[in-house]
Amino acid sequence: MKAAVESAQTQLVKYLRERGLKRTEERMAVLREALAFDGHFEAEDLQVALRRGGQRVSRATIYRTIKLLLDANLLRRSFSSVGKQTYYENMLGSRQHEHLICVRCGRVIEFTSDFLEEALKKEAAAHGFEFKRLRIEIFGECSTCSSASLD
Repeated sequence: MKAAVESAQTQLVKYLRERGLKRTEERMAVLREALAFDGHFEAEDLQVALRRGGQRVSRATIYRTIKLLLDANLLRRSFSSVGKQTYYENMLGSRQHEHLICVRCGRVIEFTSDFLEEALKKEAAAHGFEFKRLRIEIFGECSTCSSASLD
């Protein structure tokens, strides 16, 4: 894992340099903290974790750095909750997956479908569209909530 974090740091520094942006300790701290999350997190989770670790990073810096990490392919926008809160996840060792989101309880179920991904790639190609990445969010009711509504 340490090697993966170092590789991500190198990737970010290269990304920043190519765009004439500075490598700052705050940006690197946000990256390290984002990579420490195992699963989905919100920007506010980063701020809390950074403060717990003794780092004072402004909310604006966190949001700007998240944007950089998304653009550098180190993070991905994971899904938006029913309340429209955006969740993120780091890309270290992460296999492409999608999300089923319960509109009643907020439960999130991750799934993968090679069949679905291939079908969507073919559809994109049929329209002359160059496929880059995929994000699917399916909103509905989980089995617990849908069975509760039958009672």
